[in-house]
Amino acid sequence: MEKNENEFKVYRSRWVILSVFCALEMSNALLWVTFAPISDLAQIYFGGKSSYYGSTTSINMMANIFLILYGPGTLLAVGSMKYFKLRKTMLIGGVLTVLGSLLRVIGMSQSSSLGPGNTYIVVLMGQSLAALSQPLFLNLPPALAAIWFPVSERDLSTTVGSMCSPIGNAIGQIIPILLVTKSSTSSNISDDDGQYTVSGMTDLMIVELVLCIIPLILAVFLFSDKPPTPPSNSTQHKRAHSNQETNNNYDDMSILLQQDMNFNASDSEEADSLQEVWLKLKREATILFGNRNYIVLFIAFSIGVGFFNSLLTLLNQIVAPHGYSNDDAGTFGAVFVAFGLVGAGVVGYVMKITKAYQQILRVGISLCCVSLVLFTVLLYSNNFWPLLFSFGLLGLTIVPMLPLLMENCAESTYPIDEEVSMGFMFVGSNLLGLGFIFSLQYLLELPSLGPAPLLPSNLFMWVAFLVAWGLLVGLFQADYRRQVFDGQEQQKEGLASRLL
Repeated sequence: MEKNENEFKVYRSRWVILSVFCALEMSNALLWVTFAPISDLAQIYFGGKSSYYGSTTSINMMANIFLILYGPGTLLAVGSMKYFKLRKTMLIGGVLTVLGSLLRVIGMSQSSSLGPGNTYIVVLMGQSLAALSQPLFLNLPPALAAIWFPVSERDLSTTVGSMCSPIGNAIGQIIPILLVTKSSTSSNISDDDGQYTVSGMTDLMIVELVLCIIPLILAVFLFSDKPPTPPSNSTQHKRAHSNQETNNNYDDMSILLQQDMNFNASDSEEADSLQEVWLKLKREATILFGNRNYIVLFIAFSIGVGFFNSLLTLLNQIVAPHGYSNDDAGTFGAVFVAFGLVGAGVVGYVMKITKAYQQILRVGISLCCVSLVLFTVLLYSNNFWPLLFSFGLLGLTIVPMLPLLMENCAESTYPIDEEVSMGFMFVGSNLLGLGFIFSLQYLLELPSLGPAPLLPSNLFMWVAFLVAWGLLVGLFQADYRRQVFDGQEQQKEGLASRLL
């Protein structure tokens, strides 16, 4: 047990909780992009490009199902957090991920008797279970940070928690190209280039199943709902707020300042009924979408994460027309994520010492636009190393925007639960991500409008990021409600100690 600068007790077990959460999140994220770096091999495996199950659209659906089911998954996440709290929410997510991975193993191992079509259906069902659990992880880094970490470490915790999904994506980009191969044959499924057989799919499913089981076991034995005492004023008072009737005017901070219920009071309360959870969610949604800052963040976040999702899903299809292989695509994806982690670490540290979220946000989105233009300019044949550099720069600037936008959202919407405000943002980003994927999939097949980089797909990405830049630079105004509350409480405690 430790004490932070404001005399709130914090516990070393918070790092164990964060580590287990990260492992659960990574295991789920690697399932999402399993087929992205080997999309051409997956097409052969499921019947060839000319068949329905081996078509580009069908293979992309293995990843798109995560975007389609994000809305229902978010309702599951919000309801679970309000009804079962943090530990059981993590266990539900871990179990769904393992069951989904197990279904994929069953489908692939029985492919010879099931046939390509039925195998595809079973594997897609497994992907669907994992997709339902994704919001239970992606929506929660700010909530976990608020529950377990002091003010001085919240930014760090949110950054680490939100970066574990990209790490899982990177692992999911690398493992398939190491295990799955194709070879010529005269008696197997054919694709447009001749006769091939694909091997290693079952091995891939088994390896990923093991990587999903281990974090679930750790969560069963090591994960807890919350520490015995709160890590900050804002967490303590929001706990009190959650046990009272939701007030329609969240802008009145004095409501929270007047509350002094004990942090552990919620433990003695019975769980809300499902009807009460639904009514609270509707009220909070009304409040959120009446907040201009939240709407700006919602749109910008949706564009950024939508682009990230579409890039990982279509990476092989984006670079393949320019002569790059599956291995090249996997390398590009890994470098994108690796440099993104470096950028996130830098941004997390800067956020921690400055708390200047708005200024960092404006600089970040401007750099994102520059790196995107550079990427599209360098996307042409026989240009591996410069293109690899552009992927690194793209990850360095875009990936850190995730924790940065999360913290701005948590600050601007306090005291609404972070899993609710972030849940709506991720639903929007995944719906827009679907639009991005289908649009880019169509635009990638169109002829160039002129010399590189005047491709229809590039112009589409430029316009999207220009919109995000305009929103964050021109319309977003900092509203650090949580910081204000913690600062006011620190001042009150300081005054009280001097009087005593």
